[in-house]
Amino acid sequence: MQEVEVSYVIEGAVSDVDAELSPERIVEYTGVYELESTERVGETTVARVWLNEVETELEFRCDDRYYAFEQRGTDGVFSEMGTWITLEEVSETGDGAATRVTARSAFTFGSRLSVLIDRLAIGSRRRELERILDNLAVAVTEDGQ
Repeated sequence: MQEVEVSYVIEGAVSDVDAELSPERIVEYTGVYELESTERVGETTVARVWLNEVETELEFRCDDRYYAFEQRGTDGVFSEMGTWITLEEVSETGDGAATRVTARSAFTFGSRLSVLIDRLAIGSRRRELERILDNLAVAVTEDGQ
């Protein structure tokens, strides 16, 4: 398993940042998945998505200041993949409230060559996490205007 972590400070209160997050929006913010549907299943939301013509399901767990999603099963692109997004209030900045948003992902392709392939995929996973946070920052800024 490889891990990647990206952290941004976004201008805006935790509540403003949190309001721009949902399973549907997170899927959209990645810029890589095509969302087919979502369904509430008990305490989770299951998103059926497409990635490079491969259909998979992402299972989301959301709580106060915390979002997590994992690929369900092994039929997706990864053998295992989980992503966690946390929100933390940081001290007031010159422009007002700010929120530290941290996105972390652990993944493996689970093949005989996974040590090499996983290392090569670190950059792609990092860019996906950066896109999530970039798109989130834009959404918070647009709603705050």
